[in-house]
Amino acid sequence: MAELPNPTDPNPSTIHVDREALYTSLPDRVSYLTNFLEFNESDADTLNEAALILEPLIPMLVDRVYAHLFKFSVTKEIFMPRPSGHEGPMVADISHLTLDDDQIKERKRFFTVYLKRLITSDYNDFRTWEYYGESLDTYV
Repeated sequence: MAELPNPTDPNPSTIHVDREALYTSLPDRVSYLTNFLEFNESDADTLNEAALILEPLIPMLVDRVYAHLFKFSVTKEIFMPRPSGHEGPMVADISHLTLDDDQIKERKRFFTVYLKRLITSDYNDFRTWEYYGESLDTYV
């Protein structure tokens, strides 16, 4: 675990981050996020080791997350715009949108795959980070 900053230091050291690069350079974004979150190889190993326990729970977790998101109008509204790549029918009125609609089932399938990859990925392989970058840029 990284050492926490001293709360009595009135001017703790600051690491410069190029804001533009966070949006234009995946390697810079990955470097920043892993440093900010203090995500390291031990964390990746822990995720991978927990996969056998967590993977069977993912469908239930996804269902619960989406049910919770549907409880509030502001979070339910995020499902109204057509997601990139979705070609199926879309519910036009939010009051008629249900967890069983195709546009929600598609997002739940994506989230399920995403979570499975999250706990089984090789974080030393840069293709893992490319997948997450493309997935989030495309689908969220």
